[in-house]
Amino acid sequence: TQLRGDLTGGAMAMAYAVPEAMVYGAMVFAPFGSEHIPQGIIAGLIALFCANFFAIVPAGVRNLVNMPDPMLALMMVAFSTTLATSHPDATFGSILILLFFIVFLCGIFQILFGFLKVGILVKYIPYPVTAGLFNGMAIVLLLHQVHPMLGFESDHASLDLDHIQILTLITGLLTVLAIGLAPKISSRMPAPLFGILMGTLIYYVVVLVGQGNHLGATVGAIPTGIPSPHYAVDFFRLLSSASLGPLLIEVTPMALGLATMASLKSLIVSVTADNLLRERSNSNQELIKQGIGNLTSSLFGGIPIAGDRTGTSAMFEFGGRSTYSRVFGGVMVLVIVLFLAPLLSPIPQVVLSGLLVVVAFHSFDRWSIALLPKLAEKKDRLQVIADLTVIALVMCVFVFVDILIAISAGVLISIIFFMVRMSKDIIRRQYDASRIRSNIYRSDKEIRFLEESGKRIQVYELEGSLFFGTADKLANTIEKILPLEVNTIIVDLTHISDVDSTGTQILMR
Repeated sequence: TQLRGDLTGGAMAMAYAVPEAMVYGAMVFAPFGSEHIPQGIIAGLIALFCANFFAIVPAGVRNLVNMPDPMLALMMVAFSTTLATSHPDATFGSILILLFFIVFLCGIFQILFGFLKVGILVKYIPYPVTAGLFNGMAIVLLLHQVHPMLGFESDHASLDLDHIQILTLITGLLTVLAIGLAPKISSRMPAPLFGILMGTLIYYVVVLVGQGNHLGATVGAIPTGIPSPHYAVDFFRLLSSASLGPLLIEVTPMALGLATMASLKSLIVSVTADNLLRERSNSNQELIKQGIGNLTSSLFGGIPIAGDRTGTSAMFEFGGRSTYSRVFGGVMVLVIVLFLAPLLSPIPQVVLSGLLVVVAFHSFDRWSIALLPKLAEKKDRLQVIADLTVIALVMCVFVFVDILIAISAGVLISIIFFMVRMSKDIIRRQYDASRIRSNIYRSDKEIRFLEESGKRIQVYELEGSLFFGTADKLANTIEKILPLEVNTIIVDLTHISDVDSTGTQILMR
């Protein structure tokens, strides 16, 4: 029974993941020219295969689905621009090797993060910083879709209103509409897949009525073949070259930033996976598994990966409970690469762009948007202003300056938060109800109950500031007593002077 659930769960998770893996791969390769988009699609699918097939490594989260991620794809786009500028005489193949080498180093860093047990540090990044990064990513992702949605072949082309392809724009918007309406039309078919099918159908209806010359291009011929770790030879040459030192100075910050974001995203999603399975996984072991996924992806020519919430939820919903579900999903993607890749060639590029528009809107952090109406309220207004200021700062740096600088700014803000608000142990007093009780009248029966069973009621009196550091300590303390015969936890917040948004998130979780 469980094997059947794992097979079904793995298949449905990949049905959600394959369309998005295609568009993220296409997005990474699009700056090199539309002729390289087919290779980008294969790079996205190869990453999806490697990230889940090699998840057989023990430990970590059992049902966490890994796949290419929009944040990591945008970082790769930024890296490609930087590398092309610093290496003006380099060929497309040489830039590609450097990009995959960055993914290779990203995997090594993640493995080191796991062995050095730094996964716990991700919990100390304030939630407003994370929200700012996600909102900045959503805005940049939307900006990248303006040209393809209007029918322009290149992001560098000027926005000449006379050359806008109205039919291309309509096809893209109808694709977005189809994805939005998909859950109401069919609860069994994944929305991205439904949107791609409907958008492609609309595109070819326009072609049949003789208006194909007013539409943008399709994906084009997809390269086929058995994936192999052929980039291992290129990486060995880089590592043994005389110019290794300057090269590492250039690409190491990129790889470290990529590893930081991939780890952050994966550990955030791992909380969802743990809640679904009702268990607590080892975050450091999961980082090692994530690193192996990125390392193998780079060797096979794939883009970076991270945990994905939608795929993880879909796998669980359809019965996937074990690591074998992820492995089967990887095998399914390999079958697509080997035998079904030609079926992807007729897909219009604007349809993929429409899917990215939907991804961008879903990427906006809902909590940060919900903060805006609270500005009009007097309660906790200073905390709301502080949170929105951090969100806006990180978001603006992401959009107008640079992705890596935005990540660095986020880490710096996290350190400042920690230093300013770090205080003594938040637990003022801890006791059970058999020893100390409130001074109210109780019946003899209630008093006997407390004397006999009061040890099952634990009380924590807190004092000071409940923020992202102290809340995690409190959560760890409470978790240690849960295996004991305790069925009630009382948290007394009378002496708490301040509660921040991240502390609230941790306490509610």
